[in-house]
Amino acid sequence: MNEKRTLIERYLPVEELSREAKEEKKPAYHPPISDMKFYWTRKPLITARAAIIAGILPEDYDIDSFKKNIHLNENKRAHFYDFDEKFRKDLKRYFKEQFETDAAVICDPFSGGGSIPFEAMRLGLDTYINDYNPLSWIISNATLIYPSIYKDLCIIVEQIYDDIEKLLQKEMAHLYPSHNGKRVATYIYSWYVKCPNCENGTPLVASWRLFEDRNGKNTIYLVPSSLNGEVHYSIKRNCNEPAPTVRGKKGICVHCGKTIENNTLMKDIQTNQNAKMIAVVVEGNAKKEFDLPCESDINAFDAARELLKIRWDYLIKNDLIPIERIPPNPSGIHNYFIYWNRLFNPRQTLLLTYFIEITRELTSFYLNQNNIQKAELIGIYLAILLGKHIGSNSRLSTYNSIGQNVASATSNKLNSIQWNHTEVNPFSSSSGSLQVIKEYILKGVKYANKNLLDKNSNPILSNESTISLNPISKFKLIVTDPPYKDDVPYGEFSDFFYVWESRALKGLFTNLNPVLKFSETPKDEEIDESMLRTEKFFEHAFKKAIKNLHGILDDDGLLVLFFAHSSINAWDFVINSLQSAGFRITATWPIHTEYTANVLARGKASITSSILIVGRKRKANKSGYIEEIQIDVEEHLKKRIDEFWNYGLRGADLTVSAMGATLDVITQYSEVKSYSGEMKVKDVLNMVQKYVAEYVLNRFIGKTSTIDSQTSFYLYSRLGQLNSMPFDTANLIAKSLNIDLKSFEQQGLLKSINSGKTKGISTLKFNEREFIGLHSLIDAVHLTMTLFAKGGYSDVERELSNIPYSKSEIKDILVALLALPPEDPERQISQKILERMGYAFPKEGQSVLEDF
Repeated sequence: MNEKRTLIERYLPVEELSREAKEEKKPAYHPPISDMKFYWTRKPLITARAAIIAGILPEDYDIDSFKKNIHLNENKRAHFYDFDEKFRKDLKRYFKEQFETDAAVICDPFSGGGSIPFEAMRLGLDTYINDYNPLSWIISNATLIYPSIYKDLCIIVEQIYDDIEKLLQKEMAHLYPSHNGKRVATYIYSWYVKCPNCENGTPLVASWRLFEDRNGKNTIYLVPSSLNGEVHYSIKRNCNEPAPTVRGKKGICVHCGKTIENNTLMKDIQTNQNAKMIAVVVEGNAKKEFDLPCESDINAFDAARELLKIRWDYLIKNDLIPIERIPPNPSGIHNYFIYWNRLFNPRQTLLLTYFIEITRELTSFYLNQNNIQKAELIGIYLAILLGKHIGSNSRLSTYNSIGQNVASATSNKLNSIQWNHTEVNPFSSSSGSLQVIKEYILKGVKYANKNLLDKNSNPILSNESTISLNPISKFKLIVTDPPYKDDVPYGEFSDFFYVWESRALKGLFTNLNPVLKFSETPKDEEIDESMLRTEKFFEHAFKKAIKNLHGILDDDGLLVLFFAHSSINAWDFVINSLQSAGFRITATWPIHTEYTANVLARGKASITSSILIVGRKRKANKSGYIEEIQIDVEEHLKKRIDEFWNYGLRGADLTVSAMGATLDVITQYSEVKSYSGEMKVKDVLNMVQKYVAEYVLNRFIGKTSTIDSQTSFYLYSRLGQLNSMPFDTANLIAKSLNIDLKSFEQQGLLKSINSGKTKGISTLKFNEREFIGLHSLIDAVHLTMTLFAKGGYSDVERELSNIPYSKSEIKDILVALLALPPEDPERQISQKILERMGYAFPKEGQSVLEDF
C-alpha cells in the first residue's frame, strides 16, 4: 500500500466507543439537539466524532492522544466537551497533509438528523450537508446552520415562541377550560365502535391503567361497566385490573363480551371517526390527579368541533390543513384514517391550523419589509415547534402510566393505531405542552449555539438525492450513515410531520429549496424499502447512490460508511455494492450504538449489530482467484488479528475487525473468483471466522488439532465472550468448525433462545446442563466438574478410568478455562480441580514460576 493510511484504517477503540455510545443514547445523557425535533436513527455524536477525527489523523497517531482528543473516559459524556483551538488547527493541518489539499471539507450526503455534520462543524471543518428528505433539511437549519450564524440565538427563538403562544392563547384558550378549578394536563380518549352482535357502542382500550408506581404496588384504574347499553366509568385504586377490550387488533365488547374482528373495527373507525373522552389528567397541588370528564370538558370539545366545521372551507381554500392521503406504510395507520388530518381530533386540528396561519402572518410581516432572513428564521423555528408538538399531541400519542407523561407518536418509529390515545392541553405546564417542548428546544438551541458559533465551518446545506448529487468539486473525505433497506420508510413516516410543517413554511425559501413548494416529501429516489418500494427498487437505488459516492470522492479520498442491519445477507449486499462501484474496503469496525437489555444484542453477541466500513477507490480493475491470493490474505490477517486482540477486541468484534483486514486484500480486485465457483462475501466471512477461531483457541490450547469440533466450538464461544449470540453468528462459527448446531443442541451443550423476532443460542455451563453424555472432550470435562461439585476429587478419581479421555486431555481444557473471568463458575471449579491435581496457584500478592 503506497497511500497515506489514516488512523481509522488501523485502529478504533471499539470497546470504549461502544460503551460511550450506549451511555449517550440514554435519555438522561443524550445531546440536547436530539430533543429539539425527532428524527429516526440518529447516530450518537461520539461515533460521528470518532469516525471524522480518525478518518483524518495519520495511522501512526498516538492512540492515547486520540482517546483524549475525542474526550473518551471523561467525567461527563463526551459530547459535552468541545475542542480547543489548537486541536482544531492541528486537525486541519493533518487533513491537508494527509489528503494533499488546500481545503479541509467533510461531506455527509445522508445527513438525516445531523450528528455527523454537527461534529464536523464544531471541529471547524468546512461541511457539506445533504439529505433527500426535506424534513432533515428543516432540522439541519435549526440545529446546524442558524446556531452557527446567530449570536444569542436562544433569546431570539424564545421571543418567537412567546409571541406565538400568546397569539394561540388568544384564539384557543377558551377551548381548554379548567376542570373543577384545576388545569387539565391531558385528555384521554378511546375509539368507540358499534358491536355487530349487540349493536351497542363499545370502547377499545388496550390498558385501563392510569397510574402505577415503579414498584407496582400502587395503581389507579379507569373501570368500565355496562348498564342498559351504555358504558359508565369509575376510577378505583388498587383494585383488580379490568380486562382490556382490544387484543391483537380484535375488539371485545364491554356489553356482550363478543369478539369484534379487525375488519369491522377498521371500517367503523374509517367511517365514523368516533372517539370519546373517557378520563382527564389534571395538574394537582403536588402531583397529577385523575378524574372523569365533567360537563365543561365535553362542552369545550363540542365547541371546538363546531368551530372546525365553520372554518373548514376557509382552511381548505387557504391550504391550512393537509388533505393528502396517508400512503401505505408498515404502521398500518392508512387502514384506519385514510387522510393525514384524521390523525388529529377537531380541537387538535384547530390548534395546528391556527399555528400555521399565525406563522404565515408573522413571516409575511418581515417579508413585506424585505427582511427575508428574519422571516425564514422565524419560519424554521416555528416549524420545529409545530413538529415537536405534533409528536406529542395526536391520536397516535398515548399516556404513560408510570412516567406520568405523554408518549410520542414516534415512540415506535411511527406508532400504529392507539386505541386509547391522548390530547395535550397546549397551555398547561405538563408533558407535551407548548411550554414544556419550548424548553426542550431552547436547551438544544443553546447547546448548538455554544458549540457551533464562530467555528468558521462554512456549511453548505442541500436537499438533493444522493443518486444525482453533483457538487462543484470532489471531496477528500465522505463520512455518512445511509438508510438501509426496510428499517424506516423515511418518506412515508416523515409526512406525518411534513404535511403540516411544509404549510407553515409556505412562501419561504423559494430560491434556496424548490422542494418546499410541495406539501409532501419526495419519494421517487427514496433509498429504502417500503410498501410502495420493493426490495429490488431499494437495491437498485442503493447501488446507484454508492456509485455516485465513488464519483464525487477524489481519487485519493476516503469513504467512512456507517452500516447497521441484522443480517449477514445485508452485509454481503453492502460490501458487494461498494466493490462493484469501484471501492476497496480497508477496514471494518464494530460499534454498538444502542442501549439495550436484549441479551442477543448486548455487548459482543451480534456479528452485524453496527459496523463502520472504511473504503478507498480501487486503483485498477483486475480479477483474481481466492486460492491464489489466499497466502497474502492469511499473512495480512494473522498480523492484524494479533493487533486486534491486543486492542482488546473479543468475540464477534474480533471477527468483524478481521473481516475488514481480509477485505483490505481481497477488494483490491474488482472480481474475486474461486476455482470451485463464485466467491461471495459470506464465503470470505466464513473463512475469516475459521482463522479467528483457530487464533483464539491457539492462544489457550497448544494442541488444537487434536481437539474435537464440539469442544472447539464450546471453548471458542466461552473464551471469546460469546456466551449468547444470534443464530446467524452461531451458525457461521459452527460452519467454520464443521459442526451441526442441531446435533450440538441435542448433545445438551447449548439451548435455543427466542427474543421477539430474534433467534439465537446460548452455550450451557456444566451446572446448567440437564444431562451430560460422553460424546466429546468437553462432555468429559463437564462430567468431571459435576462429580467434583457433588462429591469432591475422590469421586472424580473413581470415574476417570471410565471416561474415554486421558487425565492430561482434561487438564488441558481446565487450564484453558482459567482464562475466563474470575467470577465464572467454570473458572472457579477448574482452579479447584487443578489444585487437587497438584498444581499450585499464587495467592494474592504472590508470584510463582509456573506458567498457568
